[in-house]
Amino acid sequence: MDLQTSEFLEIQIGQFWFAKIGIVILALGITFLITFPFKHLPAAVPSFMGSIIVRDILTLANYLLNSLTFLSRYLSGGGLVLLYFVAIGLHYLGLKPVIVNKALVC
Repeated sequence: MDLQTSEFLEIQIGQFWFAKIGIVILALGITFLITFPFKHLPAAVPSFMGSIIVRDILTLANYLLNSLTFLSRYLSGGGLVLLYFVAIGLHYLGLKPVIVNKALVC
């Protein structure tokens, strides 16, 4: 294997695969943190903390847009998936729902 092939392989693994795997693991970990019911905290706290984490991830993705384009795109996608879980966590994922649809309650 010559030098150019080894550098290409290093770029492929480092820039593409480790970024994808790392962001998927980060998103899964934060999703489990958001969806885990905490008995001693109000129901809105995990979603509030999740929204702060999502804001930070999306800000980091915007900051890295020009220098690390692929990583920025993966972070944006992971941030949007986490935003979805934060939003549905307000009603479905806690011990008590924070947002209740009173029109459907009989």
